[in-house]
Amino acid sequence: MIEHKWLKTNVYNIIMDGISFSEEKQNGTGTPPGGGGGGGNAGGGGGGGTSNKKSGGGRPPGVTGDNAKLPNEELVTIVTKNGKKYKLTKNAAQAYFTLKQAASNAGYDLDSELTSAYRDWNEQDTLYKNRSKYPVAKPGYSNHGWGQAIDVNSYSKVHKWLKKNAIKYNWYWYGPKDRVHFTYGYSESGHPGYE
Repeated sequence: MIEHKWLKTNVYNIIMDGISFSEEKQNGTGTPPGGGGGGGNAGGGGGGGTSNKKSGGGRPPGVTGDNAKLPNEELVTIVTKNGKKYKLTKNAAQAYFTLKQAASNAGYDLDSELTSAYRDWNEQDTLYKNRSKYPVAKPGYSNHGWGQAIDVNSYSKVHKWLKKNAIKYNWYWYGPKDRVHFTYGYSESGHPGYE
């Protein structure tokens, strides 16, 4: 079970398995809804699954839906402090909260610089058709479609911290080819992220 130390001022709103969860902790510890993670680095277990380039690197453990077509019960809605909503799979969401807390302990606000997470088929298709300076995969080929990736403003201070520290929490920077992109866990081929 993963325990998270939460700051006094942080309020976490999560919708998991159709149940809304909102909790404020007073410098205590708590367990996110759904319990802990398991295995891996501080972020819990990760990536892997069956290898399939079309599907964005392989089906993550515990996921039964198709890439960019995941059922809501396999996703956690994260509501940031500034009210934005993003979705990740349960294991990636737990790892996100661990990463977010580590960034906060180092003096950085990850929530305010988060720009993307899970993308359904229509959102990925729109981005692909309107792509500009950042690479965008076709629908069905992105690890955003597995709910295992986040994008973070690459000009932010927290991004610089993440490039050096995210790996400690099982999050991997894609590199200069896609500066904003971080993937939770490893692909089956053993390199960080998915292709």
